[in-house]
Order: sequence, then C-alpha cells, then structure tokens
Amino acid sequence: MRLQLNGLGVLMRSGRSSGNLRVLGYRNNAWKQGLRNEVLVNNNVRFFIGGLVNTKRNVNISRHLPFHHTDVFSVVKDVQKYPEFLPYCSNCKVLEALNENSLVAALTFEHRLLSSRETVTYDVSWDEPKAVVSVAENTTFCKAIAYSWHFTPRINGCLAEVEMELDFHSPSTAILFDSFSNAIKKTIMEAFVQRLKDSKAPMLSTES
Repeated sequence: MRLQLNGLGVLMRSGRSSGNLRVLGYRNNAWKQGLRNEVLVNNNVRFFIGGLVNTKRNVNISRHLPFHHTDVFSVVKDVQKYPEFLPYCSNCKVLEALNENSLVAALTFEHRLLSSRETVTYDVSWDEPKAVVSVAENTTFCKAIAYSWHFTPRINGCLAEVEMELDFHSPSTAILFDSFSNAIKKTIMEAFVQRLKDSKAPMLSTES
C-alpha cells in the first residue's frame, strides 16, 4: 500500500496504492463491503438493513492539551514505549524500519477478563510533527484497523485529534465494541495525557 501523508508518499508493506492520509487513506475491499444489504420484500419492495449488518465503526476523539504539539507527537509516535503506559499493551517489537518516516511494529495486547492475547502487526507512518497513522489487517476481531492522529498548534497547547476506523469480522463483535466505545475513547486519551505528565513534558497552561 502507498499512503499519502500531507503530500509525502510513504511506501507501506503491501505494495498497493491508496488515497489521502488525512482521511486515513486506507481503503481496500474490506472497507467497501457490507455497508448495507438490500432486501426484497414481496419481490418489489426494497429496504435497507445496513444498520443491522454493518461491521464498520468510526470513533473520533478531539481534545485540547496543555502541551506543545511536538511533545504530543513524540509520545504518540514512540510505539516502542506503548507497553509502559497504554492499557492492555504488554509488548512491542519493531520488525522493520521502512524509511525515516515509517516502520513496521508488532504490538501484543492482553486482556485478562476476556482471557485474550493477540499480537498485531501495524504499519506506522508519520509526518513530523503533524500526524501519526497506524494501520493493520486481518486481526482476530477485525478485517482492518486504522488509527489516525493529528496535532494542531493552539494558544497554550495543541489540539490532539485521533480517528479510529475499524471493520470487524462480524456484526456481533461490532455491537460488542459499541458497549465499550465510550470507555475506550476516555482510556486512550487519558493514557497519553498521563504519559506526557510522567515524561515531564512542559505544560503550557492549566489543563482543560
């Protein structure tokens, strides 16, 4: 796959071509299938049940942080340190440095309550200090996953935005995710904010 990161082309492992990284630029058949199913009733009346069978989920988080955008970028980009602070992430191994703006990393996630453990291979690309994007395919629960972080300088801090796009293997798994999505949104951002505090990154203002 080839991703476009704010005008910068980044060659990814799969070798396929793609679109604009600002909107995650990560599209394959997994994203195009299953949006909605058309059903025929009495051979001529049509309606859509996409809401019942849709396996795709999109989660957006946006927050003003009292840190310089370069510090926030550095923490998000440093995937090797994720096991030190990101919930459920127990290990990270960089498999390959593709170039100065991208790498391939294997992250292991464990959840004791669900008795689950999985290692996911992510293609990670960045445009310093503006954006970090991680993508993965064919995980235990998802056909495709994409995380897109963007950092915009603001007075007394920065605007940190993360968009998560997930395409689950089954509707039931997608529905299960819905019950945890709000907690996931809070947990992700809080984990990175706490990491910034622990790393002694200078606070530019009182946290909002």
